[in-house]
Amino acid sequence: MTGDGGTSSSSAMPASSAASSAQDSNVVVSIDDTNFNLDSVRISKGSTVTWINDGSNPHSVTGDDGGPDSGTIVQGGTYSYTFNSAGTYTYHCDLHRSMVGVVVVTE
Repeated sequence: MTGDGGTSSSSAMPASSAASSAQDSNVVVSIDDTNFNLDSVRISKGSTVTWINDGSNPHSVTGDDGGPDSGTIVQGGTYSYTFNSAGTYTYHCDLHRSMVGVVVVTE
């Protein structure tokens, strides 16, 4: 899927442990050394998801068929992606293929 954009940064944001909903315009997903704390996120079109690497190992957020592509996120680093198109975006960590997640974007 195309038409969306992402940015990365080394600044940290507070992580959210609550399940996200379609009303959220900004969602934070924490990455630890073994998983994404929210493996499923549901948001509205135009919302932004920010991933924070709270683990000690580097990670990535890589869309399986388009979507987010963070490159390597170092410890304490962040990556944000705004989803401008409705659809289901599955992603994984390129460095740890067992780490997977999905973002469902509604109209």
